Amino acid sequence: MFEIDVAKQVMNFINKQPNKDNIYIKLLKLKYFGKEHGLDIKKLSGKFSGKYRLRVGKLRFIFFIENNIIKIYEAGFRGNIYH
Repeated sequence: MFEIDVAKQVMNFINKQPNKDNIYIKLLKLKYFGKEHGLDIKKLSGKFSGKYRLRVGKLRFIFFIENNIIKIYEAGFRGNIYH
């Protein structure tokens, strides 16, 4: 099981969303990354090599794993997150 570290700007972004409870539930499920968790996660490539993307509706969360800690450092809408 992993620990989760969420950046302050990501928390601020989540708190502005109308479905923030659903988002928090999905982020908590990340603790079980690598097991059957029912999340839409994709390993990224290119400039995001070594990082992962979690999709929650039209929102995307970019994270990486370091020493059994999942660090979520960026969040945004589908079209803007990868720029």
